[in-house]
Amino acid sequence: MDKNLLLGVFIGVLATLLLTAYLGITTYANSMMGWKNGNVMQNNKGHMQNMHDHMMMEMHEECENIMST
Repeated sequence: MDKNLLLGVFIGVLATLLLTAYLGITTYANSMMGWKNGNVMQNNKGHMQNMHDHMMMEMHEECENIMST
């Protein structure tokens, strides 16, 4: 396995994770704002959002573990 290829794949995966985390955080922030403004649609999405955030937190922790090693 070529080392440069491996590095490229790793950077690609990392960039994808960062983008996903960013989207997750912005979606979460928007839903919090919507909830504060009494947005009923956002409240209906609450449960799925919590599941999503939980997954995001786990992924984030895994990333931090990888980075710290």
